[in-house]
Amino acid sequence: MRRSHGHQEPLTKHLADVLGTDGVLVLPTTADTAPLLGESGEKLERFRNRSIQMLCLAGLTGFAQVSLPLG
Repeated sequence: MRRSHGHQEPLTKHLADVLGTDGVLVLPTTADTAPLLGESGEKLERFRNRSIQMLCLAGLTGFAQVSLPLG
């Protein structure tokens, strides 16, 4: 498993400073709509990588993450 040595603490502090004690950061769960069945492996990998970039914020900072299925 690859770790983000040196990046986690500054990122957590920055996000805590931005949000304060009562802030909420609202982001889409994924970068785009789900890929269609039969999409190429390249398109699936691109979707996966873009989604992980958005989803990793909570894991890196330790902040809570909630996903709501809204259209």
